Amino acid sequence: YVRTALTLFIAGVTFIRFFQSEVLTVVGWIFVPAGILFIVIGLWKYHKVRKMIHTMRNDEEAIEDI
Repeated sequence: YVRTALTLFIAGVTFIRFFQSEVLTVVGWIFVPAGILFIVIGLWKYHKVRKMIHTMRNDEEAIEDI
């Protein structure tokens, strides 16, 4: 997710900043928020999986204590 987000964001900024074509400018303005959205989704999924792993480890430790 991080690589995709960075790629979209950088490509979007590049399209907006360095090309004079209206089509590429519009594509750039689509890519920038898409990149931000991808980083948010990636961080959300990362924290979700991290929490799940932490819960599983705690459950395993509780079972081992019995």
